[in-house]
Amino acid sequence: MRKIGVIMIACALGACATSGDTRLSTGAASGPSEPVSAERVATIEPAKVNHAPYMGFSCEKLAGDRARIADDLAAVSAGKAGSQAADVKGQIARLKGEELAVATAMRSKNCK
Repeated sequence: MRKIGVIMIACALGACATSGDTRLSTGAASGPSEPVSAERVATIEPAKVNHAPYMGFSCEKLAGDRARIADDLAAVSAGKAGSQAADVKGQIARLKGEELAVATAMRSKNCK
């Protein structure tokens, strides 16, 4: 449980970065995992991610993060992120949680 908390904090802090590429790497030494079906992705519950860190972002930054998260989710789901099979479900849950947190922040800020 502590590991998940540490990962979520790291992800939240990573989202605060203003420069650099925060995309998932696509060439890990272990090779890509198997693709995950859309039905299976839909059954994975999002991890709880606090939207508060995103509230200080501009609407433009939030839109960029939303696009990055969608790209990362597609890459993990397609098995292109070099993730271990056991990691894929956790990564999908985290990304879905981040997606909800960004969407909540965007709604709160009346972003389009």
